[in-house]
Amino acid sequence: MRLLLLAQVRFLARAPWSALTALFGVALGVASVVAVHLIGAAVTRSLDAAQPPHLAGLAYLLERPALDDAGYFDLRDAWRNGMAGPFDALVPLIEGHLELEGRRVRVLGADWLAYPVPIPGAGSASANVAGGVGTDVRRAAAVPGWRLLEADAVVADRALGYAEGAPIPIDDRVYRVVALVDGAPEPALYADLPVARRLLGMRGAGLAAVGVVREDTLADWRAALERFMPGISAGLPAPAARAVRLPEGFSARSVAAEQPALAFARSILFNLGALGMLALVVAWYLVYQVALIWVERQRPVFARLHAIGAGRGALGLGFGLNFALLGVFATLAGTGLGVVLADLLLRVSAVAPRSVAVRDALDGIVLLKAAGSGLGVCVLGGLCAFARAIRSADRPRARRPVPWRILLCAGAALLLLAGLRFETSGLVGAFGAVLALCLLATVPLNPMLVRLRRQLTRRAGGVGAGAFGEAALMVRLGMREAVWRPDVVAAALAALVLAVATGIGVGLMVESLRADFARMMSQRLAGDFYVSGPAEVIADVGERLAGQPSVGVLAAYGESRVRVAVDRSAAPAGAAAAASASAEAGRGLPALLGYARFDAAESLRYGYEHPLGAGSALVNERLARALDVRAGDRITVAGASLQVVQVHTGFGDVEPRVLVDLATLPLLGMAPVFDRLTVHLVGPGHSPAAAHALVADLAADFPGIEAVARDALRARAFEIFDRTFAMTRALTLLALVVAVVGLYNALTALRLNQASTQYLLEAQGLGSGGRRLLTLVRGGTLGLLAVAAAAPLGICMAWLLCQVINPRAFGWTIALGLPASGWLPPLALGLLAAVFAGLLPAPREQGGFDAAS
Repeated sequence: MRLLLLAQVRFLARAPWSALTALFGVALGVASVVAVHLIGAAVTRSLDAAQPPHLAGLAYLLERPALDDAGYFDLRDAWRNGMAGPFDALVPLIEGHLELEGRRVRVLGADWLAYPVPIPGAGSASANVAGGVGTDVRRAAAVPGWRLLEADAVVADRALGYAEGAPIPIDDRVYRVVALVDGAPEPALYADLPVARRLLGMRGAGLAAVGVVREDTLADWRAALERFMPGISAGLPAPAARAVRLPEGFSARSVAAEQPALAFARSILFNLGALGMLALVVAWYLVYQVALIWVERQRPVFARLHAIGAGRGALGLGFGLNFALLGVFATLAGTGLGVVLADLLLRVSAVAPRSVAVRDALDGIVLLKAAGSGLGVCVLGGLCAFARAIRSADRPRARRPVPWRILLCAGAALLLLAGLRFETSGLVGAFGAVLALCLLATVPLNPMLVRLRRQLTRRAGGVGAGAFGEAALMVRLGMREAVWRPDVVAAALAALVLAVATGIGVGLMVESLRADFARMMSQRLAGDFYVSGPAEVIADVGERLAGQPSVGVLAAYGESRVRVAVDRSAAPAGAAAAASASAEAGRGLPALLGYARFDAAESLRYGYEHPLGAGSALVNERLARALDVRAGDRITVAGASLQVVQVHTGFGDVEPRVLVDLATLPLLGMAPVFDRLTVHLVGPGHSPAAAHALVADLAADFPGIEAVARDALRARAFEIFDRTFAMTRALTLLALVVAVVGLYNALTALRLNQASTQYLLEAQGLGSGGRRLLTLVRGGTLGLLAVAAAAPLGICMAWLLCQVINPRAFGWTIALGLPASGWLPPLALGLLAAVFAGLLPAPREQGGFDAAS
C-alpha cells in the first residue's frame, strides 16, 4: 500500500497542470451549487416567515357552499364516527373585511383553542414547510408569553403600522396587538374565532372553511429535503393530493393554494436549484475525462504494481485517493467561491430581495452539500473511469460488449415520455424529462466519434505541393487527431454539448418570453402615464387631471381580493363531477379581482375585441390552469356566476386574476375603490415631454402617489426582466467555463499523445503556421461537433421550458420562437471556446496515452 501511495503522489507531481485544471473545474461546480443553495435557503427563510398564521400547521382546507356552524358540526360528527378522515384536528376558519382608520383591512379568524399554532413574534419556533405538520407546531402552546387566547387579542400585519402591544379601538372595544407578522398578501388582522367574529360584526354562523390537521408521516422528510434543496417542495405532491373521506358536498383544497406568491417563489428556487446543478454535472464529465487520461498514463505503473502483488481493489483505492484529495481542495475552494458568487448574483439579479443576507444561511447543511458535491463528483468520476479502463483491458476483442447504451437510452426514453405525459409529476417530472433528453443526446457521442474516426481513416488521396497542399494536410490530420481517441474526447465533448445546449435552451426561452412580454407591454401600456396611490388621494388626482385641457381619457382602476371557483351548477354533468373532485373546488381559490370601465379599447389590451358586459370576465392563465377553465366556462366570484370570455396571458402574474367591468360589481355586492389611473393625452400636449412634465407636477403636489410615464415604466419593466434572468445566464456561463476546462484537458492529452507525429512533421519542414493551423483544426473540429449536437438538443430544451416547465411552475405558456439572439450567441461562444481551448499552450507534463511515450 505504501508503494501504491508513493506511486500516486509521484504521478500527481508529474501531472500538476491537469490536476489544477480539474480542481478548478470541480471548484466552479461546487461554487455553483453552494451559491444557489445559499440564495435559496435565505429566500426560504423569508418565505417561511411570511406564512399566514391562521394557516400554520394545516394540511388542507375543507369547503362547501354556504358552510356554517351546523355544517361544521355535521363534519365533526362524521369524523368521530369514522365516516370522514383521517384527520388529527379540525379548525373552523372565518374571513372578512372591516374599515379601520379609512383602510379596508382583512380579518382572518381561526379556532386556535382547537389547535394552537406558532405565531412569529410571539416567541414561537419557526413554522413548518410547505403546509405539512411539523413538531414545532405541537409544542407551540407551551411557549412562554403565549397570549393569543387572551380577551381582545389580535395579531397584526406589520404593514398596518402598529407596534407590538399597541391598542386598536374598534367600535366600543379596545383590541391589543400581541404579535406582528410579515408578508401577508394584503394588510390583515388575525384573531381567535370569537374575537374575529366580533371584529366583523358577524351575528350569523357563517364559516369560510374548516382547516384540517393531518399528521403527515413524510413531513420530516419534506422538511429535510427543503432544507437540503430549497424549493424542492414546489416539485413534490401536495398533502391534499392524498385520498380522504369527505361527507357529501365537501371538497379538499391544499393550503398551498392559499399562498400563490409563496408557491411562485418556491418554483423559482426549484428551477434555480436544477440549473445550479448543471455546472456540477459538467464537472463530473471533466473529472471522468481526466481520470480516463490518468488511468492510461499510469497503466505501466499499475502493471508493475500488480505484478508484485497489488490487487486491483487496492489499485482502485489508491487511484481513488488521488481524486478524494482533489475533492477536498475543490470543496474548500468552491465553498468560499460560492459565498462570493451568491453575493454577486444577488446584486445583479431581481430573483431575491436585496435585503436577503446569504451569509446568514451558511450552516452545516451547506458545508455538507459542498463536501458531498466536491468529493462525490471527484471520487465517483475517478472510480467510474478506473472501472471502465479495467473492464476494457479484460474484455476480449472478439466478444461484443453489453449494450448498456441501448438500455440507458430505452430508460431515458421512458423517463422522457413519463415526464411529458403525466402532468401530476410536476416539476420533478419535467426536469426528469430534461435529464432524459440530455442522456439521449450525449450517450451516442462515443459511437459517433468512433464511426467518424473510421471514415476519416479510410479516406485516401494525395496532397499536392505548396502552401495549399500543406494546409490541406494539416486540416485532414487535425480532424483525424481530434477524433483519434473517442473514449477520452467523448466525455469532454458531452460536457460542452450540455453547456451549449442549456445556453441555447435558456436563451431561446428568455428571448421568446421577451417577445411575448414586449407584445403584452405594447397592449397593456396604452396610456401616456400612470398614477397609483391611496384611494382618497387618487380621487383628488383625478379631479385635478380632469380639468387639464391636454388630458383626453382618464381611466380608473381598482382591485380587491375574492374567491373564485368553478360554477358547477352551469357545467355539464361530466364536467360538474370532475370539478367536484377537483382539489380547487368549493369556495375556490384566492384571487385578485380587477375592475375598470372595459370598453372595446380597454378589452383589446387583453386580447379581447369586444366590450366586457355585466356578468362577463377575463381570467389570466394562472387561474385558468388552476381551475381548468377556458373561454365559455362559468366561474363563481363572491357568490355570483360569471362567464369567462377570454383567457389572457399574464407574464409575471404571481396570483390568479379576474378582470370585470364596473357593471359587474353590483352583482358581486361590491362598490368600486380606485387606486390607479391611466392618463391619455391629446392635442399638442400628446408627447413624452408633456407626459414627463405632468408626472413631475403631480409628484410634487401629491407626495403620497407614484406617477410614471409610459416610456419610463416600459424601461423599468425591461430592466427588471433582464435582472430576473441575469442569474440563469450567469449559471449557464459558469457551466460553459467548466466544459471548456474539460475540453482543454482533452486537447492537451491529445497533443501530448501525438507529440511524435508533430516531431516527424517538423523534421519534414512543418513551420509555425502549419502547427497553429493543426491546433486550430483540432479544436475547431471538436467545437463544430459540439455545436452540431447541441443545436437540436437546445431547441428541444427550449420547447420543454416554454411548453412544460413554465406552465407547471408559473401557470403560463410561452410561444417558442427561434430568434437568432437566442441560439446564435451560445453556438458562437461554444465554438470559439473550443477553438480557444485548442490554441492555449500545452503544459509540459510527462506521459501520453501509450506506455512507449
